[in-house]
Amino acid sequence: ELSSIRAARRIRAREPGDRLAAHTSRKQATLSATMMTITLVLALAPCAASAHAHFPGVSARPARPVGLRSRPVAASRVTTTVDEEMMWTNWTRPANVGPGPAEPLLVWTDWEGLPVLGVPGSAPTPGYRKATSPLTPGRQEDTLFVQSPEVAFWRDWNDLEAAAGTSGVPQASALVDLLVKRVSEAISRDPARAASYFAYHTARSAFFTSQWFAVYAYVQAMQLGRAGPAVKLQIDPTATISRLPKLILEAMGSFVEDLAAIENDEYPMPYDMREPRHRQFSPLYALQQASSFVVEATENLRMRGKDPIPLWLEDASSPKYYNTFHYQTDGYMSSHSASVYEVSTETLFLGRQDAMQRLTLSPLSKFVKARRAAAPSEKIDYLEIGCGTGRFLAFTLDALGEALRPTALELSPFYLERTRESVEYAGRLLNWPAERSNVRYLLGNAERISKLADKSQDAITSVYLFHELPAEAHRAIAREVGRLLRPGGIFVLTDSQQFGDRPALDEVIKLFSSLNEPFYENFLETDFAQIFAEEAGLVPEWKGLRSVTKTLSFRKPLA
Repeated sequence: ELSSIRAARRIRAREPGDRLAAHTSRKQATLSATMMTITLVLALAPCAASAHAHFPGVSARPARPVGLRSRPVAASRVTTTVDEEMMWTNWTRPANVGPGPAEPLLVWTDWEGLPVLGVPGSAPTPGYRKATSPLTPGRQEDTLFVQSPEVAFWRDWNDLEAAAGTSGVPQASALVDLLVKRVSEAISRDPARAASYFAYHTARSAFFTSQWFAVYAYVQAMQLGRAGPAVKLQIDPTATISRLPKLILEAMGSFVEDLAAIENDEYPMPYDMREPRHRQFSPLYALQQASSFVVEATENLRMRGKDPIPLWLEDASSPKYYNTFHYQTDGYMSSHSASVYEVSTETLFLGRQDAMQRLTLSPLSKFVKARRAAAPSEKIDYLEIGCGTGRFLAFTLDALGEALRPTALELSPFYLERTRESVEYAGRLLNWPAERSNVRYLLGNAERISKLADKSQDAITSVYLFHELPAEAHRAIAREVGRLLRPGGIFVLTDSQQFGDRPALDEVIKLFSSLNEPFYENFLETDFAQIFAEEAGLVPEWKGLRSVTKTLSFRKPLA
């Protein structure tokens, strides 16, 4: 029964194991609006600051296919390192199970004897086999990956949210109660750490939330004062405020799960939170970031539903699909774009993007620690593809840098320059040894990384890249990952959730494609377990969810 399979999986998952100058007058109006709205949102934030509890309930399960029969059989094990076992290994076709006129499914087993859906024909590819039943990617992965407890947590979150209502905090009391319980538990374990974490992230979330009010105030000021071209934006402040409690609760849920990972020693407290000298604590810097976002967001919203402006820079080495994603000014091809990217994406997610992308560190940290335990003096060759502005790379180096020999790959020279600046700034701020900041920077396309030799990397990560790629690029990058990884190596893919990860959101998440994300709807349906099995020979290992972000880790077998 798939229900018993799910229960077994859940048990196992819990086991240890110099464009701104042109907008000066607009900025000044924005700064005043920003300061006023920060005060407003800070008044709302405390209602969610004491929030988040770990759900004990069982998550929703995929429907049981008609005629499914299972007979667990033994299968031999293979290992990826001296200490670790791969989750999926040699497959054996059970006797007395086969396709019939009304049964297009076979059942295969992993080495623990748990059934896995498969298609008729020859033996499945080790590590993966796609079911013929119409399962979404999120549901398909339920039987392929070890599930983090967060997977069930976020599915149950939507169940409780639907039962409680979503139009305001009073009706969402069940969620608030659960969040308060989790926050209280964290405070009881380590009062100082929990208090500092939630104070920082609540204030940070309030700051980014306030930017949407500032956008509205800015647009109104422009129209009333005729300070710029006419802007017709359908921004309903009443509707926005009514949705805020739900979104703030979602952010708090991400923060509690992030803190739980920190408590579990998967990665340290965020370095920018630990260091009070960080530039983000400067009011002038914060206002500069806020004002540049307000101007940028207004232009983005003005363009929604229109054809994107072609990139100003024609680069023969760039792929044809590379365009002005998100309607962002200059696409990814200017220093201005790189400077406003982080504040834009954090504002989009009300300050929870950092907490979401740090989920990548959970499987990566486990891998690095196991390797270092076996060979303490050996450096781990690490590659981040599509490193963007270097925000995640800085988190990685802070958490694991002493064990890594890092390489950063990026297609935009402006974003790669920003990555170098981010790493060097973190290094100076935290007084890293020079070796930790010694990153190799590569400018190029992840579909073909000619500067790196076969089997040259132990670990590869990708964060928020794949949803901006067409299907053929997914497979091309998968082939490169397979070429570059050494046997036993790990690949960690972090990106948007997909269909089936949080079924209650399936009709909502596809709306993100309206922000000039031409490949997003295809991404939502893409089976990455199949792609990385077929193109790279990788096997599924671990899956985690955090709010609207998903992380999948894969391993390359030793043989």
